[in-house]
Amino acid sequence: MRASFVPAVLILAASCGAAFSQTDVDWPMSLKPVGPPQLPKGSPCRLVANNVATAEFHDPTAMLVACPGARSSIAIGKFLAVNGGRVVAEVDGFTLIAVPKVAQGAGDKKIAGSAIRKGQLRCTPGAHVPLTRCDYSVIARRGGAYTVLITKPDGSQRAVFFVNGKVRGADITQADGAKKQRLVTTTELDLFVVSIGDERYEIPADAVAGGNDQ
Repeated sequence: MRASFVPAVLILAASCGAAFSQTDVDWPMSLKPVGPPQLPKGSPCRLVANNVATAEFHDPTAMLVACPGARSSIAIGKFLAVNGGRVVAEVDGFTLIAVPKVAQGAGDKKIAGSAIRKGQLRCTPGAHVPLTRCDYSVIARRGGAYTVLITKPDGSQRAVFFVNGKVRGADITQADGAKKQRLVTTTELDLFVVSIGDERYEIPADAVAGGNDQ
C-alpha cells in the first residue's frame, strides 16, 4: 500500500532570525512565497512556489522552504535541527530547504520529537558555578538532525542543535545578553565541548550518532 503523506508542521518560531517578521523579508523575483504561512509568526522562512528558479528542487514527498541567509549561518542550522530536511540550493541570498512530509505508517523509530536517549553529562551551567552534572535527552528530528535538551541543576534548560553529527546552533536569544550570543564548539576525544558564554557542556559524541537507539 502506498504511504500517504500529510503536511508537516514546521515548529521553528524565531530561530531563523529573532528580529524578522514575514513582512520584513525582501523577496527576490526569482522566489515566490505561496499560501498562508505554515510557519509560526515571526519566522522569515516560507514555502515557495514551483517556478523556473525552483522547479528542479521540488519533490512531491517534501515541502520546499526558503529562508533568508546562507546555508552556513547559525539560523539555517537551527532550522534544520528543529525541522529536519536538507539544503538543496542557494538562490539570490536565500537558502532552499527540502523538508520531508510526514509519512503515515512509516514505522520509523526516529520520528520527529521522540526522545531516543537520556543520560547525564559534565557541565558548567553558568559563571562562578563549579563543574557538575546535568541531565540531558536527545530528541530525534527529520533529516539526520538531533536536539540535545540539557536540564541545568536549577531546572532551566538549554537546547543544542546537531545536523549530520555537527553542532549547528543553540537556543540563544537576545535575552541571554551579548556575551551569550557567542557559541564555540570544540571536540575532545569522544566529546563535543559546547561553550555559550559562561556555560560549558560536554556532550558525548555517541549521543548524536545514528543507530543503537535505546
